[in-house]
Amino acid sequence: MTGERIRGLRKQAGLKQSELAAQLGVSTSAVGMYENNRRVPPRPVLLRLCSIFHVTADYLLAEEEVSADLEQELDALKQKLMRQDGLLFHGKPVSAEDLEKVFDAARLGAELILSEEGKKYERG
Repeated sequence: MTGERIRGLRKQAGLKQSELAAQLGVSTSAVGMYENNRRVPPRPVLLRLCSIFHVTADYLLAEEEVSADLEQELDALKQKLMRQDGLLFHGKPVSAEDLEKVFDAARLGAELILSEEGKKYERG
């Protein structure tokens, strides 16, 4: 799991294994071993990965699969928030309508990001 996440983050950042290796201060083969789950990054390397990719160590090390379905993730988060008592925004209770607006904006933002990523990959 960790390896797949490292590989995905590296590719998303447009880095080659050798470029990531240079940033981490390890060999290119070490990065390959991390990505293929043949070696676990030592703590200093793990912390550097977190810094480079702006993720938590929990995200990199978690055994639980992260759903790729954005809509499912947003719906699950919305349901969790709606079950909470006393949810406030600027000191005022958040209505279901307001919460829906927040999630509409999140969907729009995600679509923009995905659209931009597609353009980035088209350009090479």
